Amino acid sequence: MESANLRSKDLVIKMVFSLLLFMVTYRLVLTYFETGFSDFPYHSQVAEGFHLSNLKAEIESGNTYFMWSCLVSLLHRRGNVTLYGACAVITALANAATLYIAMDYIGKKVPKAEYASRIYLCAGLLYVGPLFFPWLNADYYLGTWSPNTWHNPTNSMVRPFALLSVILILEILEAEDAKIKTHLLLAAVLALSVIAKPSFLQGIAPAMVLYVLFELAAARKIRLRKYLLLASAFIPAAGIMLFQLWLTFYSGNTVSEGVGFGFLTTLGRYTEHVGAALLACTAFPLFVIVSAAAVQKKAVWRNPRIMLMISYLIAGWSEMVFLYEKGERERHANFTWGYMLAVFIAFVLSVIEFLDITGTDGKYREAVRKAGIVLFSCHFLLGIWYIGRMLQHGSIY
Repeated sequence: MESANLRSKDLVIKMVFSLLLFMVTYRLVLTYFETGFSDFPYHSQVAEGFHLSNLKAEIESGNTYFMWSCLVSLLHRRGNVTLYGACAVITALANAATLYIAMDYIGKKVPKAEYASRIYLCAGLLYVGPLFFPWLNADYYLGTWSPNTWHNPTNSMVRPFALLSVILILEILEAEDAKIKTHLLLAAVLALSVIAKPSFLQGIAPAMVLYVLFELAAARKIRLRKYLLLASAFIPAAGIMLFQLWLTFYSGNTVSEGVGFGFLTTLGRYTEHVGAALLACTAFPLFVIVSAAAVQKKAVWRNPRIMLMISYLIAGWSEMVFLYEKGERERHANFTWGYMLAVFIAFVLSVIEFLDITGTDGKYREAVRKAGIVLFSCHFLLGIWYIGRMLQHGSIY
């Protein structure tokens, strides 16, 4: 009976949080349309002219990740919903799905965690932002970036697929025996993720290579069959992504002039303090990683959540720092999206690890709990402050 009551309580809380998230998303999108700021005006124009019957021409013109524009177009045309209303509804549904998946997964992994702490941390996941050091970086967003990019609809669209993919990857890594159904499901979700936005696969694929190298260094052995099966799940999505990258950067059908390689070529435009920007965006996940290392000692190298988190953050950060888009779109910093997705995933995984660490008896458990809650709250409150700024001014900066 107690378990059933808890499930009912969780469902009510998820519905309330999802409704709140839906309302905030809808109001922000309306503000973006009124002020003309953010990526919504551009993507909404693409969605307004999108037709499934003309999909080949759409793809050839560079619209290779068309999931959001396709869904908005269908709702706008078939559902007789206004354009900004369709944009808001589809984006809000993607955000709500992300929150629901995160809350369900966290509840599953740490069911015995203190209920109030778990709900508070789950509620804040889609609102947390970077810490703000104005004496190091004049802009709250530019240069520091954020795990929650409310102004970009395609980033919202890919997040539920990204989170579900990471959950499946961890399930495969933690399982003793291979389950083909899990691998097939992962392959399907990864393929859908690149149709939503290729940025996730751009980061998670090299992250998995790093993960294998870390395991090899720590255990002096490699689970070859497991990793070959896991790699096979990436093949369909990787094929789609390579086509997308070729069409976007090298086909001549778009304004892009290719991908360049250079240290801080784009990021250097927006911040002079790269280390501070990294700390501002990832302070809570980094705190959890350090705490886990202190508590688990050498065993931390065998912790899939921690090692995947580290691998993904390194891969996403490296992509942002070293790659840039040549031509007039260089200043758009389009290789930052993979990093921002990595930070969001890191927040989800670090919440699980934090609740796991603080839910066990340990010498420094209470100190870690208090410090972690304060740090997470700083991310949360600054994220709420940023949303308030956007609602007031429509500015993403």
